[in-house]
Amino acid sequence: MNRPDPRAVAGGGIFGLSLLVLVMLYFKPALGDSDLFKMLAQAIITQGLIGLAMAFYFTAQHRGGASGKPDDPVHIEEDGPDA
Repeated sequence: MNRPDPRAVAGGGIFGLSLLVLVMLYFKPALGDSDLFKMLAQAIITQGLIGLAMAFYFTAQHRGGASGKPDDPVHIEEDGPDA
């Protein structure tokens, strides 16, 4: 079973948070006048974007190739007749 890509999960999360804020504004337009809602909506979206940037940065080290770091060994598969 394949694990989901962390970048896709993070991207879906920020999309979901942004969509939630817009849906709340659609059903309750009066929220757009509230300074508290504006501040909270900006905080939610900003925190989500920061989380997305962190997910991209920290999952970049798990790409297909070897990084050359001592704690990231190169995985070698034998292609001999016994394989």
